[in-house]
Amino acid sequence: MKLFPYSPQSGLSVEAKLESGQKAFTLSFEVTGDAIENLVLPALSQKPERKNELWKQTCFECFFSVGNSSRYYEFNGSPSGDWALYAFDDYRAGMKEVVFRSSAVTPVMETIEHTAEKIICVWRIPQFTEEFFDRAGVTAVINDGTEISYWAIKHAGEKPDFHLKGSFIHRFF
Repeated sequence: MKLFPYSPQSGLSVEAKLESGQKAFTLSFEVTGDAIENLVLPALSQKPERKNELWKQTCFECFFSVGNSSRYYEFNGSPSGDWALYAFDDYRAGMKEVVFRSSAVTPVMETIEHTAEKIICVWRIPQFTEEFFDRAGVTAVINDGTEISYWAIKHAGEKPDFHLKGSFIHRFF
């Protein structure tokens, strides 16, 4: 699926794919274009871990909507390998960190490829709840060295706001 910048952005293109498996989601991003050499990526973590505020720099994200509910989840995956996963009760309300049953079963960046032509980042996100997801919002935050741009399959608001359920248009069924 193609992601679109909130504000006009020249020199970049962002494609994403979200696949749902029996035990995990696979979330893939490919960023291409003339401006690749300008992108600011965090250094690769020696021991990737849960970290807050990853969205303040280049970050790949997915919002999972719980069917017939105001509840949703937010995943943030940094090209550093660090990650975050939050549960929300309602729009930006009741935020809690999602706790995995085992520290051995957490999100993992399976691929990071950075060349002069593209950046590819692939995340495996283990199933983290038994709740039914009906829709998702796939998003990216890109730091090009001069500004941060906000990319989504749909921007539902009058300003960049990935938490708006009107932006969750990827269907799981």
